[in-house]
Amino acid sequence: MKKSALVLGSVLALTAVAGGVWVMNGGSDKAVISVYWDGKTPLNEGNELALVKALKAKDGKAVEALLKKGADVEAKGEDGVSALALALSLGDEATFALLEQSKTIDFNKPEYMTAAIEGGNAALVHTLLKKGADVNGVLEFKGKHRPDEMPGYRDARIMTPLKKAVFENKAEIVKVLLDNGAEGADYFLTERLTEADIATLEALAQKIGNLKELSVKGTDLLSFAASAAKPEVIEFLLKHNAGDVHAALMRLLTYRDKNNEYAKAVEMFLRAGAVPTDEALEMMLKQQNTVVFDELQKCRATLEGKTKDGEKTLFSYALEMNDLKAVKRFLERGADIWAKDKDGVSAIYRALLKADSEPEIFELFADKVKDVNESGYDGETLLMMYAKKGDYERYKQTLDKGGDVWQKDNSGRTVLMYAALGGNLKIINYQLYKGDNLGAVDNEGKTALMYAAESGQTEAFNHLIEKGADIFAVDNIGKNALMTAAENGWVDIVEILINKGESPAVADKNGKSVLMYAAKKGDIKTVTALLERGMAANESDKDGVSVLSYACQSDNFDVVNMLLAHGGDIYAVDKKGYYPAVFALKNGNKDMTRKVWPANDSMRDYTLDNGRTLLMYALDGGNYDLINFVLRPRRGLINRKDNQGVSFMMLLARDGRPEVLREVLRMYGNARARDNAGKSVLMYAAEGEAGVNLVTILKAIGEEDIAVKDKDGKTALMYAVGGKYNLAVKQHLLLERGADVNAADKKGKSVLMYAVGNPMARVNALQTEELISYKADVALKDENGKTALMYAVENLQAEMGVVEALLRAGADINAKDNNGVSVLAYAVKGNDIGKVRLLLEKGADKTSVQNSLDELLKESNPCFAKAVKELF
Repeated sequence: MKKSALVLGSVLALTAVAGGVWVMNGGSDKAVISVYWDGKTPLNEGNELALVKALKAKDGKAVEALLKKGADVEAKGEDGVSALALALSLGDEATFALLEQSKTIDFNKPEYMTAAIEGGNAALVHTLLKKGADVNGVLEFKGKHRPDEMPGYRDARIMTPLKKAVFENKAEIVKVLLDNGAEGADYFLTERLTEADIATLEALAQKIGNLKELSVKGTDLLSFAASAAKPEVIEFLLKHNAGDVHAALMRLLTYRDKNNEYAKAVEMFLRAGAVPTDEALEMMLKQQNTVVFDELQKCRATLEGKTKDGEKTLFSYALEMNDLKAVKRFLERGADIWAKDKDGVSAIYRALLKADSEPEIFELFADKVKDVNESGYDGETLLMMYAKKGDYERYKQTLDKGGDVWQKDNSGRTVLMYAALGGNLKIINYQLYKGDNLGAVDNEGKTALMYAAESGQTEAFNHLIEKGADIFAVDNIGKNALMTAAENGWVDIVEILINKGESPAVADKNGKSVLMYAAKKGDIKTVTALLERGMAANESDKDGVSVLSYACQSDNFDVVNMLLAHGGDIYAVDKKGYYPAVFALKNGNKDMTRKVWPANDSMRDYTLDNGRTLLMYALDGGNYDLINFVLRPRRGLINRKDNQGVSFMMLLARDGRPEVLREVLRMYGNARARDNAGKSVLMYAAEGEAGVNLVTILKAIGEEDIAVKDKDGKTALMYAVGGKYNLAVKQHLLLERGADVNAADKKGKSVLMYAVGNPMARVNALQTEELISYKADVALKDENGKTALMYAVENLQAEMGVVEALLRAGADINAKDNNGVSVLAYAVKGNDIGKVRLLLEKGADKTSVQNSLDELLKESNPCFAKAVKELF
């Protein structure tokens, strides 16, 4: 703060001003002011006024003399500057006090508040406010035409005192203005969150109080700031618990520029207890950001994790991305090299497949195998894997280290069988040289030759035959090498076997022929080759399933057409009652289905052995042209139920298109039907994705079924709030029509508990508040004594605002369940640091968890555990 002490009229006037000191000239007033005024020109006119020049020169004696001569403190020269405004902009309190005593002044003029704010002296701003300045007045309007009624501070054309102080980061002035009634603290904090300095944000925050209630475009402040704000702003928001740390971390990783502040911001969130999700780790692997990946992984309680599609482990994904550093981190932390993904491929074999291009990665894995004959979960060894890949060099090296050529895996497969899959003749020959039995079979009765046929290794296949392999051998179900080759679409091997005398007319023990195997594969080349050799296109297996039905299980329309051209029978019904058209319908292939549909409409009232109707299978296929094709002539199937009591109407209400649902209702679809578990059509609609389907069903049934419960005691409202598609509109529709907001299922779990404890979808505060506004009882407990608040704090999907809403409604923050577990303990178990902090801020009893804290944190990630312990 700048401050002057003028002793005017005395020999000395001392002034301490930033950047200089006042010059006190001796002599007469005339001599003193002659430097600034010639005494002839008007004192209060001109380009730059004498009083202004004296102030700029910090000449206190001249200022005093000019005031005596009648200098006007509000007069402006051609430069537009007045002495009073200049004193304010200099932040000079004493000079301002001297000047303002010289005349009566209207301090509400915008120029004075503008100058005072620019001067940065909060005391002067406070003085102006006491003297009548409007704390919410308009300092500047930037529009072309000034309106009669000024818009508010949110308007970009308007400049108010608080807006100016915030934009210029004058924190002390911001405090003064807010203390005197300035409006817009929450607005300016959100608007300037990423630009304002911390002192200014703190001043605004002190006025606002709870920052968790603020949002920007529907996003909490912390999440919004995570994408762009300076690290110190993020730290400020973390301190104020201004949002969901987990969601904010994810937003940071997704949107923030990868500059030198990126890693620092990530570290802040992890230190604050944010939980790195599988999705976050996958994203870092995709970006090959090993530094951040490493930090995230350190804060994981476990190495387990899967990619978003659920197909691979994160460990395998790191391999796929050829990320040497990430793979190394996984292995250092004890990742399981034998673990398999959904496709059945182990991590170590996946690394082996990349060994030629990424040898360093594979060597990391090989080093983890301490015993050369160590085996994986299915009994596979390094020797078997090298044989399967056809990697002779590594195979030979393993032999030299003592690799066991006689070892079998858990399925009874020999190294020779693995070699047949890989097709490397050197490995095959060495195994035969060592005495590996060419006729040996695994637990399924399969031979090495069958494995060569399975993988399409033509050269190896021929070689095994030359060495004496039996082409006529069959496995435990009667399947031979020819069927295996047809099943996998290897027409060259099919041709070899037929030319060597294997009959294409043979079938396995279930009567499934070579042609059926090829038809199901949808392999046109093999099907053509077999038909050319006289195989019948209308034969069936022992279950009555025809070649055409097998073809309809593929997605190759050309195969179906070829079979039809060779006599395939569209009326061939198997023992379960399935026509070929049923298989095509399940596949959702419109052209194929229409092609094989019985012309005599023998399928009009068709119901399959499991009670499912054609309409249900059409819905499974997802082709709405086919649904309409089946629906129109078969109204009688609309309300027919399968063996579980489920009707087409129910499935359509949950999964179908709104226009089809409306059409079915017009065809007298039963909207009040219930399945064997007591689940109604309304409940199916309530758990579905399309909110409009719920509207349609409600229109059809009125309010009669809203209170109905299934056999577990669940209502439609519970299905609406507790599932994957917890749309606000569905909840609102049911509440508006009288759904019981305090209904509970047979285990005492209430609607509110289903809503806030929903693990399948994000739970937001607005929906919770609506339930509470309809008098949802926050004090209810389920059969285990668990309250809605416990469900909410334990659920990572529930926003922090959900917890706040429950507390505002009177939820007991120190409640305990039947086992004595407190709300705070549930929050700790839930791994949500924001909720733990919130509960402590609101008065949760720390002692309820202090004795069990280590046990509660036993399975938590280390960063969360550390953050929690710091709170205690």
